[in-house]
Order: sequence, then C-alpha cells, then structure tokens
Amino acid sequence: MSPAPRRTTELLAAARADSVLVRVHRAVGEEEVEWLEGYVVALGRRWLVLACVSTDVWPTGWSAVRLRDVSVVEPRANARFTTEALRRRDQWPLPPVPVHLDLDSRRGLLTSLVGSEEIVALHPERRDPDVCFVGVVREVGEHWVELLEVTTAAQWETATTRRAVEAVTRIDLAGGYESALRLVAGPAPR
Repeated sequence: MSPAPRRTTELLAAARADSVLVRVHRAVGEEEVEWLEGYVVALGRRWLVLACVSTDVWPTGWSAVRLRDVSVVEPRANARFTTEALRRRDQWPLPPVPVHLDLDSRRGLLTSLVGSEEIVALHPERRDPDVCFVGVVREVGEHWVELLEVTTAAQWETATTRRAVEAVTRIDLAGGYESALRLVAGPAPR
C-alpha cells in the first residue's frame, strides 16, 4: 500500500493543527469518487478522519478515508464563516469522534470499532462506489469484517455477514443516515 504524498500529509496536518475547513478530493483507483468537506480531526499513517460539514453548514458525522486516495486538499474560502456559524449554533468546537480509532491500518481501524455499538457505513468504493454496508462491527478476522447489518427499513438482520477487509475504502459513523437508523431501529441486538 503506497502512502499519501508528503505534501498532502503536510496540508492535512496543518489543517488539523489550525482547525481549518478543507475540501478533500478523493480518487479510488483511477476514478475520482467524491469530495468531502470538513475539519481534519485525526491523522494516522494510513487513514484520516474528517468531521464532515454539509453545504448548509451542519455537522454530518465523521468519515474515515484512506490517505492514499486523497488527490487534492483545498482550504475553503468560507472557512471563517462556517466555523462562526457552527459556534453561534453551539456546535463548535465539534464533539470528538465517539470511538478511539486506530488510523495506522485498515484492519486496525475496523478492529477499533468492535464493541462500540456505533452504526457505521462501510464503503467498498473500488468494487462498487454506489454500495455501502451499514451496521455494527462485531468481529474482524485477517481478511474479513463481521457486521450485524441494519436494513434500509431500520430492521436489524438476525445473522451477521462477512465483508472483505481489503475492500473497505471509507467508513462513515454518526452521520445523519446512521443516526436516523439508530433512532428508528434502536440498539443492535446482542
């Protein structure tokens, strides 16, 4: 796995140190997949975590993305406005990530979610950028992550499913969708 270019890592570290709103453009493989806008709240050897902010200036949870997929980091011109709007809404400073995350490897990151009961969305963007698997992480093996999934109708599945660890390129947690599922489905059954 190739690391992110040094300049990219330096820009992300500076954005984190200064609490600067950034837009992070990502390319998985040869394809540009998306951009995310937010504040860099954690930076590891292989992954970073953004506290995402919507275009209408509301916190939208956290996204962990691979550093090697970051193609462009751009500080936002509206950064001061966004931070001040969040402050006036009593949403600044942003709360910390609800789980301590190991950002040095994909397997370590997934393992840090075991037992947290946070509903997460696992994105296998290289295989299918339009799919995600949503649920709570129950166990992580050498090549798989076991997930108790919750359906789009907010119903917990009765059995866990295994997904390939190496396919995961992004993990979202405590976003609007995941929070809404938790609200309707309730806590995951044991």
